Amino acid sequence: MREDLAILSISGWMDGAYCNGSISRFLTMNKNKNRYLLVGPWDHGARVNVSPFRDSAAPEFPLLGAILRFFDEHLSGRDAGLSSEASVHLHVMRAECWQASAQWPPSTENFTFYFAGDKSLAPAISETAKISYQADYATGTGQNTRYGRLQVRNVQHYYGDWQPGAPGRLLFRTAPLEQDLTISGHPLISLHLATDQLDACVFIYLEDIEPDGTARYITEGMLRGLHRNLSQPSETYVTAWPSREFMRRDAQPMPRNKMVELRFPLLPVSWRLPKGHRIGVSIAGADRDNFALWPYGRPGRWQIGAGNDHPSNLVLPVIRESS
Repeated sequence: MREDLAILSISGWMDGAYCNGSISRFLTMNKNKNRYLLVGPWDHGARVNVSPFRDSAAPEFPLLGAILRFFDEHLSGRDAGLSSEASVHLHVMRAECWQASAQWPPSTENFTFYFAGDKSLAPAISETAKISYQADYATGTGQNTRYGRLQVRNVQHYYGDWQPGAPGRLLFRTAPLEQDLTISGHPLISLHLATDQLDACVFIYLEDIEPDGTARYITEGMLRGLHRNLSQPSETYVTAWPSREFMRRDAQPMPRNKMVELRFPLLPVSWRLPKGHRIGVSIAGADRDNFALWPYGRPGRWQIGAGNDHPSNLVLPVIRESS
C-alpha cells in the first residue's frame, strides 16, 4: 500500500470484535504518516453511545464532522490542523472524556494481578492452589450484548443488568483500589486450566465492582482450548496482543485433567475505575445466548491453577491517575 495514503480508522468499544481490526490496521500501516485511529463509546455503526454513564442515547461526539475534517485535509487540500494533533484519540468510559495519544496502546505501564486460591486477585503470587469449577451450559450474558447489534437487535442499553458472580460464573476480585486507575488497551489473561474434556470454551469477563456491590461490565475475551497454541506475528496483520491464525494445523485437543496455559487478550477498552472500586474477573464455560455450546455433550469439570506452580494472572495496560 502507498505510504502517502491517508487512513482514518474508526471503531467503538462495543463494536463487536471489529475494534481489533481498526487497531491492527493502524499498527500495520505504520509507514503511513497520515494515519489516524478514533475509538469512541459506540456500538457497531456508531448507532448508540454505549456508555452506561452517557447523558443521552445518541453519540455526542460529532463523528461526521471528524470524517469531513479528514476529507478536507486529505482530499480537498485544506489545512484542517490534523498534522499538529496526536494520531490516536479515544474515549475513556466512566470518566466520560477523550484522550489523545501518539501510539497504540496508549497505556504507560502494566499492572499484573495473580489469581489466588481464595478467589482474590493480588499483586503478588500466592501459594499453589487449584480452584474447582463446573462449566454450566445454562450460563449466558443475555440479549443486550456487544453481539446484539451485529444480529440486528435494537439494543439501546448494553449490559445494564450485569451481576458479579452471577450463576454459572466463577468470580475473582481485587481488594479496593487505593487510587483511580485507567485501563487503556488490551487486557491479557494467562489462565492455567485442566479439564476432563478434550476441549473447553473459556469466557473471561472484566468487571468494575463498586463499593455497594454494583458491577459494571468492562470488556471480555474468549478462547477455545483447542486453539491455545500461538502463531508467529504476521507482517500484514500487526497486533499488540498474542497472535493466532486459528489454522487447522495449529489446533490441538486438551489433554484430559492436565494443566495447560491459555494466554489470550480481552477486547480493547479504555475505562477509568475510581478509588475504592474493585476489579473483578468472572470465568465461564459458556455463553448460550451468543455462542454455540462446546464441547458437545457434557460440559467440562475444570481445575483453575493459581500460585507458584500455575500462576494464572491478569495483565492490565494502565495509565496512573493521581489520588
